[in-house]
Amino acid sequence: MPVSPKALINPKLLAVGRTSAGFSIEEVSQSLRISRDRLSNWESGRDSPPIKTLRRLARKYKRPTCFFYLPDLPAEYPELHDFRRLPADYDDIRSHSLDFEYRNVQDIRQEALDLLQLLGQEPQIIENTISLSDDTEEVAEGFRKLLGIDLSDQLSWTNKYEALNEWRAAIERTGILVIQVGGRKDRTIPVSEMRGFSIAGPILPVIALNGKDSVFGRCFTLLHELAHILLNRSGVCDLHSQRSNNPRNDEIEVYCNQIAGSSLVPTESLLQTHVVLRHGTAVAWSEDELNILSKSYWVSTHVIIRRLLSVGKTSEEFYRQWAERFKGEDDQSITTGDIRIPVERKVLKRLGRVFPALIFNALSQGVVSSIEASMALEANPNKFEAISSEVFFTRYSL
Repeated sequence: MPVSPKALINPKLLAVGRTSAGFSIEEVSQSLRISRDRLSNWESGRDSPPIKTLRRLARKYKRPTCFFYLPDLPAEYPELHDFRRLPADYDDIRSHSLDFEYRNVQDIRQEALDLLQLLGQEPQIIENTISLSDDTEEVAEGFRKLLGIDLSDQLSWTNKYEALNEWRAAIERTGILVIQVGGRKDRTIPVSEMRGFSIAGPILPVIALNGKDSVFGRCFTLLHELAHILLNRSGVCDLHSQRSNNPRNDEIEVYCNQIAGSSLVPTESLLQTHVVLRHGTAVAWSEDELNILSKSYWVSTHVIIRRLLSVGKTSEEFYRQWAERFKGEDDQSITTGDIRIPVERKVLKRLGRVFPALIFNALSQGVVSSIEASMALEANPNKFEAISSEVFFTRYSL
């Protein structure tokens, strides 16, 4: 049986990972069935753990494996602003999984920034900005131009997965990292806790999607978080539409929701659909009508009704009745069951194309080793060819 190669890590960070997760050496030893002496030797630098064992430790400490290769303890990342609407008695503000994924995404972004510098590549600069005083319809039209999403192309998409793939790819082409989080059993984040978060900045900003969210939910979150980035308002969001105890947060969230809705379903186009033209002036809409509109633009029926309300084609009362009747229908979490997804698809689904492309460029130029690339991608080197093919030569298939 082949022996796993040693991971040439920074031993100090192995100790930091353990203590910051709140574990003693004894607890880790018992949980992972690793002797205390071996753990102590790894943390002191007298020996190095095998790569397979490092991955087990990383999962236990809820740290990305690349964290342990850093030369120094990184500075604490800035606190992520909380735009969520939480109940007054909500004590556990952030789960360990959400904290882990935030650190992980920040680590990925920092590694990508370092690779850009090492490779001598000029980064794409996000120069577009918006403000809360801008008209949402005009901003939405600007979004579609920025992303190069033509309405005729959108209306030709054949299913919701194609819609998600196209929106994601368009956003990545602008130089934004789009990362899907919470997809593993030990990192699951309930949709009720977080639907997405964003890290703003002119170079390599990030949109993080909750992999447990519905496909339509992730489509909406992409545009919602893009608005946050162009507002330069990083934060974690649940995309609430009801009032909270923070009016400023409400103003920003409602504004981002309006932009996302108008980007996904342009007003002029909606008003000219045959469904709307034939409907007349009645404020009530049938499920068949809503489903037709939903599958025309590949958005949830919730988004359709909100858009109909915003253009004066339904009433607040009908919206409230519908929302109560179909409560949670559009927010159902994704469960993959026993579906086996090839490793290359998993990497593309989780990391997108921007970061893996940087890793493979760095690998080809000798800037990173195959072991470092394996850690960054969380994939065996024997899968590199398949992953590279997915990244550079195929369309998304999520």
